[in-house]
Amino acid sequence: MLRLVRTFMLHVKANSLDRQQVERRLGVGLVRNRRRARIFLDLYWPIHDAWQARLADGGYVDFEDMLVQAADHLESGRYASPYRLVMVDELQDASQARARLTRALIAQPGRHLLAVGDDWQSINRFAGADLSVVTGFDDHFGPGPTVHLTTTFRCHQSITDTAARFVMKNPAQVCKTVTSVSDRPVDPAAREGVQLRAVPSAAEVPRAIGDFLTQLRDAIGEGAIAAETVSVDVLGRYHQDRGLMPRVAPPGIHLAFRTIHSAKGLEADYVVIPNLSAGSYAFPSRVADDSVLALAMTGGDTYPHAEERRLFYVALTRARRGVLLISPEHNPSPFVTELLQDGLVRDVGPRPVATPCPGCRAGVLRPRSGRTGHFWGCSTFPACTYTCNTVAPPGERPSTTTSTHPSATSSKDGAP
Repeated sequence: MLRLVRTFMLHVKANSLDRQQVERRLGVGLVRNRRRARIFLDLYWPIHDAWQARLADGGYVDFEDMLVQAADHLESGRYASPYRLVMVDELQDASQARARLTRALIAQPGRHLLAVGDDWQSINRFAGADLSVVTGFDDHFGPGPTVHLTTTFRCHQSITDTAARFVMKNPAQVCKTVTSVSDRPVDPAAREGVQLRAVPSAAEVPRAIGDFLTQLRDAIGEGAIAAETVSVDVLGRYHQDRGLMPRVAPPGIHLAFRTIHSAKGLEADYVVIPNLSAGSYAFPSRVADDSVLALAMTGGDTYPHAEERRLFYVALTRARRGVLLISPEHNPSPFVTELLQDGLVRDVGPRPVATPCPGCRAGVLRPRSGRTGHFWGCSTFPACTYTCNTVAPPGERPSTTTSTHPSATSSKDGAP
């Protein structure tokens, strides 16, 4: 509850909302359970007012009010900025309050703005970031020339291509072509740039990571990797993924665990993403923001898993040489299913990931049995009722199908 109140306050201030504006948002139906939202607001506003009173009594200011008050001073004319050039880095992380302050700094004639940002890496909406500040730049700051920085000095081209094709599935992302300047050959341990290894259960993940580290150590010893040591970052969606780490790393391997959010801006020779499964605390995460935050947050991207897709892009592009994805064979992440269907990842075994469902493109095919015998059905049943008699390798359609209508009503034969 404390975290929810603090997050709500952050967005109220970042978006310069007052009580009346929040009430109007409640009135237009931004949340379904209005009674619950009303109870929350009745609790929130006394806390908000007490917080503001404590700041005033002590002569303090919190971070969000710093931005808002600075913009107030500029807009009212109480302060005139002497700076003719304003430079903003990481524009994709800008909140509405930051955008407002930036507009105020360049409002006078003869002022210029240089902003650098990447909409593909907008992953901080929970902290107030508003993607529209980048994608709607002209609306916020006026028209100006745009220069696309399309060269990466980090990733090999194979990683760059996979990550770019994945993130650009969302039509709301700015379309651009990214080219790598790396002339290093792709190491034998990562011939395809992005590899996939399936495991029977989460208990097998540390062993899978250990096997990958051993392969790297051997490649170093054989001279296939032209380095004495390499760095490997294991990137988890949540801190709890740290429990999937192997206990020790071989000599010559610098191993570290980070969450993907904390890895932004960093890099390593190799990246391992250890928990690409489907579920609440998996990837993409199904842990939704509390619905009352809609009363204070800016509108989000409507594309499915939009911010989680950008987070996955960030994870992939932390790697200079190669990426290893680890997924449970019978419960893979929808991201894994998509990469397989698009031919963007190489399955390195020894256990293959289950075949993606051609019917819904979200689940995988699992063996089933019914009155008519054995068959294959979608893991998302009853949402998808696709069935078939035989299973083809990932990326190919099964040779014989008995149903291809995900929305149809299933018979009992299709029951899990």
